[in-house]
Amino acid sequence: MSVFKLASDAAQKRHQAEIEKAYLAKNVDKARIERRRNELYHERLARACLGISNSAEVSNTMYSAIAATPEILFTKMHYLGWGEARKQKNSNEISPTLLRSYVDAFSEELKISKLPTDTDIASSNITKSLICHGLSPMADTILLLADLGRSIRISYALGITEVEVLLADATWMKHNRSINQLFERSEFMDQLRVYQDKRARLYKALNINHRVFIVSDYDKTDNAIKEKALKNAADDYRKLAAAIWGESVLEKQNPETKRLIGRSFNGLGKRDIISLPAHIRALSKFDKFCKSFESSLADELAILRTISKLFGTFDEDIFIYYFAQYFAQLNYNNYIKIAPFSENGFDKPFEQNKEHFNAFINHEKSQTVKVNKKLVPSTI
Repeated sequence: MSVFKLASDAAQKRHQAEIEKAYLAKNVDKARIERRRNELYHERLARACLGISNSAEVSNTMYSAIAATPEILFTKMHYLGWGEARKQKNSNEISPTLLRSYVDAFSEELKISKLPTDTDIASSNITKSLICHGLSPMADTILLLADLGRSIRISYALGITEVEVLLADATWMKHNRSINQLFERSEFMDQLRVYQDKRARLYKALNINHRVFIVSDYDKTDNAIKEKALKNAADDYRKLAAAIWGESVLEKQNPETKRLIGRSFNGLGKRDIISLPAHIRALSKFDKFCKSFESSLADELAILRTISKLFGTFDEDIFIYYFAQYFAQLNYNNYIKIAPFSENGFDKPFEQNKEHFNAFINHEKSQTVKVNKKLVPSTI
């Protein structure tokens, strides 16, 4: 018997048991229960993979995306038939080895999030998909190919056959916090350059176009993000953070510090006020200050709070690494980005605060640059 048939039979048995139990409850909508009784297994499996409600329609594009991600498909097959979170777990039944192996390797909580519809893609004039990659001082493994394969399959499922890679080079990745925690900069820079060359050959062998972005004041191409501009922005934000919450927030932030940074000034408690610098404590006694402060610095505070939430520090390297990604991605307006859901932590704040980020592109500092000279090329 096939794995699909075993999973379908196990899930259907549970589903019908749940339906019968629901009928016995008080004040139930029996018409709704009947609709649920008639749901087909592949429809319920698709909704589980997508994390959508029972009433949501499942399109052919959605089915294709599910088939493109076997780690999600197989873990959800196991969840519906044998998962411990289900109400009618039967410990006497053993799930197929194939499905158990996927559950051991991946979480049953996996799902495809924010999948666009065909209408979304058509109305946005999206013609290409984007994969964002960085470099590592450690050699690439088979997991890189798995990531590329998954991303390309999802792109094709969406009807998009042109895929491009945005690659952060060594001058950008040297600001990555994880790399700096594990390696000495003097040791990993040469390794990053070696693996960058190997990565370029891999993309060429797979016939994938890629574009390398660098952080440098000396490169004059459109692929260069001005390092001085990023450092100026980081310095401005660090000084602002220190002025608001005190010098201690520039170091590694503990949970209490992150909580304080995340709190709006409209409603600070006594415990919060005590933790603030003396000048902010004095000003926060006035409601008008708190309201105008949150309003006038809304963009800056949103960015600071985002970085605190994501990284727990206001280290200069964090700002440079984070801002560089925003400027690089500006080149891909008509692309759809295919990435792990964790990237949403970057991209959602980018979208919400794009007007403020864009202000840095044209920001003029008369002390350091000529009038009308842009700190960052207009294309980045």
